[in-house]
Amino acid sequence: MILVLSIGARGQPAEGKLSASDNGALVRGEAVVRILGSVGELSLPQSRRGAGEVISSLRKIRPNYLVEVVAMLPEASNPAALASLAASLADISGYVGIPYVSDWDKRRYPLFDKAFAYSRTRNGDGEVIEAVMHMKPFDDYRTRYSLDMGIDWLYFQGSNLDRLVYNGIAAVKVGDMAWHIVAYRSNGNAWFHGIGAVRAFDFFGAVRNRLAPSFIGRTKAFFMAMRKKMATPNTDSQVPFKSTAGG
Repeated sequence: MILVLSIGARGQPAEGKLSASDNGALVRGEAVVRILGSVGELSLPQSRRGAGEVISSLRKIRPNYLVEVVAMLPEASNPAALASLAASLADISGYVGIPYVSDWDKRRYPLFDKAFAYSRTRNGDGEVIEAVMHMKPFDDYRTRYSLDMGIDWLYFQGSNLDRLVYNGIAAVKVGDMAWHIVAYRSNGNAWFHGIGAVRAFDFFGAVRNRLAPSFIGRTKAFFMAMRKKMATPNTDSQVPFKSTAGG
């Protein structure tokens, strides 16, 4: 009870969604990775900016792979945490440097070996970015990212504009892979919720053991990297949105 109250005073996510073990990890500064079976298990508070969009997207996709990464950062360690995160999310070419350890062969790979923006459009206080990406074992595909930010909140969303093709067969339809990040300030802390959802055709289970770790592992790798970026002061953090084309 003392542990739950202590983290609750810091702006705990949706009540009752996290275990005592999860809460303890957050207090220690660790990220919590949750493999979920349904949208109702999300710990993201529904009152937060962007939460409605996340729920709507997940209900539309009806994912068979759903991951949530939750983290808490004392703002004193990086007062510009949200701006640092925004700058990293806007740097599409920087995604190539994100490391990923494959559950399939235990080897270390780049999460993306191709990532470049071909279109950037300002949208109010945010930006919409279209990019070409490549991550093994899939063919190249296009993605649309949107990034919006206020004084005490940030919402990021990415969705595939092309099918994800694996060995010549479409494993994911257009729009059926979405990554969301909701970050916000609460009671002197910066909170991070990364939610990754995929509805994938796994060839009636024939390649589930290959696709599941690929989707889940890569989603976790992206969110863990961005959580780390949020904790790192960024010299460009005052200008999170770039106005010129390019990654």
